[in-house]
Amino acid sequence: ACTNVSTAVLTCDVCGAKEICAVDTYQEDPMHQRAYRYIAPDCVCCGMLEVYCAACDEVLLTLTVEEDKALGHVYGEVKTVIEAPDCENNGFEAWVCTRCNAQHDVSVIQTLGHQIETQVISPATCYDSGLAKRVCTVCNAVIEDNIVLEMLADCEKMQEVLIAPSCTQDGLCQYVCKWCDRTMGYEILPSGHVAGEVHTVVEATCTQEGKEQVYCLYCSELLEEYTVPCSEHQYADEASYAQAAGCTEDAKLFYYCVNCNADGSKDAGVKIEVVAEKIGHVWQEETAYLSADCMTPGRMVKVCSVCQETEVVTYDRNDPAKGHQLDYHLIQPTCIQPMLVSAVCTLCGYEIECEPAEKMDGIMTDALGHVLPDEWTIDTEPTCYSSGMRSKACTVCGETVVQEEISCVPCKEHAECVLQEADCLAGMNQITLMTCEWCGEIVRVDVTEWKHDFSDETAVVVLDAACDTEGILLNICSVCGCEEKQPITPVGHIASEPVIVPADCESGEKVVIVCTVCDEILNVEAELGEALGHDYAVFDPVIGKNVCIYCRDVQND
Repeated sequence: ACTNVSTAVLTCDVCGAKEICAVDTYQEDPMHQRAYRYIAPDCVCCGMLEVYCAACDEVLLTLTVEEDKALGHVYGEVKTVIEAPDCENNGFEAWVCTRCNAQHDVSVIQTLGHQIETQVISPATCYDSGLAKRVCTVCNAVIEDNIVLEMLADCEKMQEVLIAPSCTQDGLCQYVCKWCDRTMGYEILPSGHVAGEVHTVVEATCTQEGKEQVYCLYCSELLEEYTVPCSEHQYADEASYAQAAGCTEDAKLFYYCVNCNADGSKDAGVKIEVVAEKIGHVWQEETAYLSADCMTPGRMVKVCSVCQETEVVTYDRNDPAKGHQLDYHLIQPTCIQPMLVSAVCTLCGYEIECEPAEKMDGIMTDALGHVLPDEWTIDTEPTCYSSGMRSKACTVCGETVVQEEISCVPCKEHAECVLQEADCLAGMNQITLMTCEWCGEIVRVDVTEWKHDFSDETAVVVLDAACDTEGILLNICSVCGCEEKQPITPVGHIASEPVIVPADCESGEKVVIVCTVCDEILNVEAELGEALGHDYAVFDPVIGKNVCIYCRDVQND
């Protein structure tokens, strides 16, 4: 076997004395098949690398990997109950390592004590007594047995419906004793609708009345309909706008309703508070003369010193109205509007109504028409439950000319939640619930296969690659500690310069090319001499034969 110790006999060349010596098995015995295995660190011990015989499993050498330090205990956030307490016995709890289950600081959990309740075995009736017992609801231990319950003094009335009432027809019920079945009378169950909850059909606002309806729970008939009056305006606490007092206007504060008229653009939803009266016109003593304009003759006026408003005192018949002095010009055509003729008074700036220009040779007077782009503009993106809209606007005037609906699209997937995390320790895949981002419906359940977390930091080279043989790389999962071996590519021979190999017992001197890494002879370049031959001068008593003093070759008969 590979664990047997081999021996050798040494013979003195001078006196011929012989000596038997043992040979170290680990260093010399060629029968051992060296292999390696890595022992991962645990909570207490650091990592270990064992050199062992693959044939006999004998451990030849153990190396401590100091860099792969002990992991240390990892305790949970709370103590773990080792033995739960019950009603009569104490329990125990301790800090338990989540990796090796080592216990620390074991403490006692006091007994819970019995939780007693009375359980009726047979209830008392109007014709017989009952029986009960007191038991613990936790451990079911009987605390007190055979408790007698006194017989009831009167019958216990119970209703039995013979004919169920409906919304339009009366029903009938009978009363009997719960225990002895004695008839105790009858009663008419009146018909009638059963009103359900109030449904709001139209929500009342501060500008519109609301509507509410009540339906029967059973036949869904409309029972009542209510008109909900408009809600009150909710005015801002501070005035939204202030108007100062003028000649003809009072000083006012305007409060706008925050619900229906927050920007003050409507007539409704405005509360006006008068804070001061109007001051009236203050006319100047001197009058002023205004010359005639296009529509009004010359006139004497009085002027308000506050608002500058004028009031005619008398007209000057010698300075009549001048009339409009019109200047005509063309307005160039647009996408939808033809060429127009416009006139403006040069005196007062008054514009008369535009009219289409008559067609003129060589001049474009018609509307130009819209210019649409090739690409659509997406106004509303479609979803899986609602369609979208797209449009084309004129590149000249920007008006939307074409608009069409975009059909609904498939659901847009997104990860709602991870139902189960990937766990290589338990061999569990990651399970993710995929839902639609728009409608929230479940689209599918995504399963991702679990993988070990191998990294270069945790990888260990247990066998280096040789020139023509693969090495072994041991990968260790950082999560579960699982080991996986991977081959390392052979590095390949590296040829040396020609080397002279001296003659030995069997080979003559020669020139060879060897590998600079493993010393293997790659090529014989030249043979330079003959072999020296064996010298069998040493006798080995173990095998009973002579061996060569140079190469230890055994002499055959």
